[in-house]
Amino acid sequence: MKKPSKAITEDEKYLLSERNMELREIVGNYPVKEDFCNTEIGALTAFSGKKTENGLFFAIDGANADGEKFAAEAVRNGAVAVVAKEKIDGVNTVVCEDVREAYAFL
Repeated sequence: MKKPSKAITEDEKYLLSERNMELREIVGNYPVKEDFCNTEIGALTAFSGKKTENGLFFAIDGANADGEKFAAEAVRNGAVAVVAKEKIDGVNTVVCEDVREAYAFL
């Protein structure tokens, strides 16, 4: 009898691959408004409370909240860069027109 394959855990869901990727490699040709510092990324997330070593946090606006308000929490939880509509002081920010679209595209 064949053993069922291991289910993907919530923690594994957002990992990029077996190797980390450079931020410039992830962004590729996606249109950004400002230059950003290239760094190694290990996971993508839109959840600021999730622990993500070398994470790239997408500051997506909700119905009642500005996604950029959660950037500091994401950085405390391991994010090394943030995708946002505007530059965030003290944070490596990839600035783009539509963060939700960038999350889907990247």
